[in-house]
Amino acid sequence: MARMQGSIRHALDTVPPPARSRAKVRARLSPEGVIRVLAERRPVVDSVSLSFPMPPSANNAWRNTENAKGRVRSDTYIHWVETCCTVLSDARIGRVEGPFAVLIDARRPKGAKGALRDVDNLIKPTLDVLKNTGMTADDRHCQEVTARWAEERGEGGIIVVIRTWTKTWENDHG
Repeated sequence: MARMQGSIRHALDTVPPPARSRAKVRARLSPEGVIRVLAERRPVVDSVSLSFPMPPSANNAWRNTENAKGRVRSDTYIHWVETCCTVLSDARIGRVEGPFAVLIDARRPKGAKGALRDVDNLIKPTLDVLKNTGMTADDRHCQEVTARWAEERGEGGIIVVIRTWTKTWENDHG
């Protein structure tokens, strides 16, 4: 019996560790993956303010593939995420844990193109980049979102304020 247990133990010791899938390795090496690892080292804070370029509309962030495998990120969206990753890699800021609230203050771009933008289409790409870069654990923890156009028009861009969520709405309107 002891000999059989030993051989089982030896067999278990020689089983190679599970191979990581290429997708997981690629995700870890992607700009978001690298930033996410760095963000885990950042201190937890109550509030963070970030400045990003104008995100693509949620309608333009994804595209259908030709081989019917579903939807993938558009080139415009990938470029925007990489730009946001660069901004975050240069910044020395903390991250917010747990339930959070987000304020998106957007400068409407000048011209006809800016007049056609919907402020609500800025929410999803912004929450996704916050999650993908580790500034928040997951966008499902977002309890409150405020998105608005700033008074002045300009080059476009957004200021994002993330703060630990408190039940302000319930306190004010309960």
